[in-house]
Amino acid sequence: MKGILKKRENRITAIFFLITIITAISPLFSRYCINGHDLEYHLLRIESLKEGILIGHPFMKVNTLFFGGAGYASTMFYSDLFMHVPALLRVIHVGIGASFHIYTAMIFVLCYLSTFYCVWKMSGSKFAGTVAAILLTLCPYHMDDMVVRTACGENAAFIFLPIAIYGIYNVLYEEMDKPWLFGLGYAGLIVTHPATCILAVAFGVVTFLIDIKKLIKAPALLIKLCAVSLVALLVTAYQWVPMLEQFADAKFYVANNWTDLLDASVSFADVASSSFPCVGFVLFALVLPRFFLNRKDSPILLFVDVMMIAAVLFSLGATNIMPWERLAKYFGFLQFPWRLFIMSSVLLAMADAIVLFLFLERISEQKRGMSKEIILIVIFAITAQMAITHQNENSMGYYDYSDDYYDYKPYTGAVIAGEWLPQTVKDAQALIDQSEHMIYDDGSEASFKREKAKVFAKIDKGHSYVDVPFLYYKGYTAILTDASGNTKELSVTGEGENGLCRVMLDGEGGDLTVYYKGTILQLVSLIISILFLLLVFDRLYLRNKYKKKLKSRAAAAGANLGKIACFTVITVLAVNLSACTGYPVATSDGGYTDPNEMIDYLKNKNGTVSYDEMIDKENLTRVNFSQKGYDEDGRQYALLVDESSGEEVISVLTLEEAQKYTEDTIMVEKGLYEKLLKEEAEGVLEKYRSDSLKDRIMNETDALLCMEVFPDTAKRNGIEMLAEELGSDILSIPDEKVSDMVDKYDCAALLAKASYVMPDWEGAEEASKKAEQYFKDAEKIVDDEGEPVASRLWAAAELYRLTGQKTYRSVVDAIAMDIVPEGFSYEEPGFFGLFAYLMSPYPTNYNVCTNMMDVVFTEANKLIREPVDAQFYDKRIDENTLKDDEDDGVRMLSEMFLVTMTNYVSVSVEYKGFVQERLSFIFGANLSGVDLTGDDMVLCDAPKLFILAGLSAK
Repeated sequence: MKGILKKRENRITAIFFLITIITAISPLFSRYCINGHDLEYHLLRIESLKEGILIGHPFMKVNTLFFGGAGYASTMFYSDLFMHVPALLRVIHVGIGASFHIYTAMIFVLCYLSTFYCVWKMSGSKFAGTVAAILLTLCPYHMDDMVVRTACGENAAFIFLPIAIYGIYNVLYEEMDKPWLFGLGYAGLIVTHPATCILAVAFGVVTFLIDIKKLIKAPALLIKLCAVSLVALLVTAYQWVPMLEQFADAKFYVANNWTDLLDASVSFADVASSSFPCVGFVLFALVLPRFFLNRKDSPILLFVDVMMIAAVLFSLGATNIMPWERLAKYFGFLQFPWRLFIMSSVLLAMADAIVLFLFLERISEQKRGMSKEIILIVIFAITAQMAITHQNENSMGYYDYSDDYYDYKPYTGAVIAGEWLPQTVKDAQALIDQSEHMIYDDGSEASFKREKAKVFAKIDKGHSYVDVPFLYYKGYTAILTDASGNTKELSVTGEGENGLCRVMLDGEGGDLTVYYKGTILQLVSLIISILFLLLVFDRLYLRNKYKKKLKSRAAAAGANLGKIACFTVITVLAVNLSACTGYPVATSDGGYTDPNEMIDYLKNKNGTVSYDEMIDKENLTRVNFSQKGYDEDGRQYALLVDESSGEEVISVLTLEEAQKYTEDTIMVEKGLYEKLLKEEAEGVLEKYRSDSLKDRIMNETDALLCMEVFPDTAKRNGIEMLAEELGSDILSIPDEKVSDMVDKYDCAALLAKASYVMPDWEGAEEASKKAEQYFKDAEKIVDDEGEPVASRLWAAAELYRLTGQKTYRSVVDAIAMDIVPEGFSYEEPGFFGLFAYLMSPYPTNYNVCTNMMDVVFTEANKLIREPVDAQFYDKRIDENTLKDDEDDGVRMLSEMFLVTMTNYVSVSVEYKGFVQERLSFIFGANLSGVDLTGDDMVLCDAPKLFILAGLSAK
């Protein structure tokens, strides 16, 4: 290593590799998981692979975790070549976010190294290789693929596309002396992103046709090319043969173009812009030196010209000047025309680097070295600055995915457009519910259990068929074992309800086992792939094992440098991202469990003994239940207060445990939170006639939050009507009665929110104008006590979200860059402002958002991690207990708002248990045994719609 780095060129190469990778992965240095268009699907793929590894089936074709266990053949159609890396990290308990970040960093490193190697070998210059690697790694489309779209598959194609292009060059200009290049490039594209492979094949075919004379004159070269292509197909047969077999057996939704290619195309001007999706102007600008070169300068320029022309054509192909309405039936596999930008970006980055190298070769050798270093610095500075700016403008922000995120079955249906669903599936989301039922032909249910991706059931005689809760793909096997131990394989079809497997019973009964065994063709294709992979290994390695050392020491040095640098970067990233391992799920002792396992109870008001009488009694043993009741969606608790020993002993019990201490019957009622929400909404309309501006604004904010975050639940429970009535009431307040600075800011925020959330409201336009006027008026007021920072930020954030005017954004950025206001109160509404800014449809400041989310998620996750019983231990009961409970109740209400809203931005299955336990507390499961929301109690009129809507939402 020391010998390698003694050479100045190698040191420069290593330095630019490190700083480019660090710049590229800088968005990953966060405790939270980067968000992206397709992220939930790919995280679900990783978790499914993890589950497969844990049950001993790491290469299952049907991923068992999808749709609550019904399965989804993601692996069958979408290669998991690199996805096993984060899956293995998850197996060893690395957090879900950290695993994905390490995977993303690995792809960045491999893309850089493959591009560097290919251009270095094509041009003979490490300078050219470094330029190409920097340009491609930091170009807009690549960065978008990695951290905006999180398009796992297409981003891995960036590794193999430069190799495929170099492979074409090697065939035409180097007598195909490295046949593995062409084979590896195209084989890699087949198993990472077939759509990109098709584009690369099109480029290769056209390039070969342009220089067809060379192939005709060298038939041996043509035969070699065909042989390598055939080997590449055979090595990858394990991937594409099973996919074609499924296509031959059934129709899938991928056949339906779910996007309009014309609508998804971009304008001509957007190609070189900085807004997603784009190629960016830098890659086009660096084409200019080509006009000062002559093809006589180097034979590689002909190939460079082909690359540049192809890049321009691919770029134009992504625009709306193409007749996409006519071409849709031929290019529907693209889904989005701007996917052509992957070809433009790779071709231009490689061509630009070679042109720059050849251009510099024309100047004197003395000046050349310094010129190269200056150009490297300039190119890195420009591309790095543009990459950072581009990400700030286009980033989707961050989510905080808990490690048990996909334990909650409703989240296991994240399949984007569901391209690999059979067309027999009419309702994809219904599969999640169907995964819990096994239905006979007469509609009755069979009991069954799932274990290690298998379904086991006791089948009654007399039925013609049973629908098994597996989504059908060719390859399922059903084995029936009768009472005598004889086994029989039954027919499995895809005729089940909503695309499920239907097992034909023909009246027989016994023990049924159903699992995905695969097909003969899958097995044969796998054997073929393994055999030809061994053949390639033999040709490229074993037969060369005892040959001389590598011809070029530079090649060895570059390879070692790449390995060491890759290991270093990934190791450093793993250490830095260790905070992203997620928060542990609390055990049954602490309080959180799978919502599907949570119990369904309702308890009527507990007793008639007054609080004063209770604390005076000796030898007291009582259980304080929630007086509003319990619901099926959450594990609830009760408080045992035991003074029989002469000292207070406070325990937190499950409801099963609590029944041992009370003779009261625990009532049962489903849909409790929906009922409470409806009652709360009606109560606001019945009793709201307050002259308090504060009460009006807080109730309206509560209602608008419900409409914004849980629109279906809000409409179902009359909250939309409530919001319109309260909004009109606030809008009618005379301006002279809103004179205080806080009032003006809060009114501005509230009216802006109302206009944004209810654009069809008849008062929306007037509210928008009035909101801006209130904000302007507030800005003119000078208060001796200082400006209300939280209210000002809230108003500015809501107005920016409504109007997109940068004036309002600058106010938020200026405040939140230094301080992040908190609170959900009238005087301190900081969190309202933070979430309005984070959910803005307009560009936001990346650093400000990161600063906000650090505060918000740190607080929310700290709350969720703390078991509920920690609130009550070591707390004695005395005359101040009720006052303490009221104070705790007010605090808990704010905590519930924060966690419910945080859950909207970053969903976690832990949130429901947390909120439900706090609700139980304020509804009576506290030390006092008092409903803190009752008449004349501290939380009587406190806004609770948003919290209850969060628990009621389906």
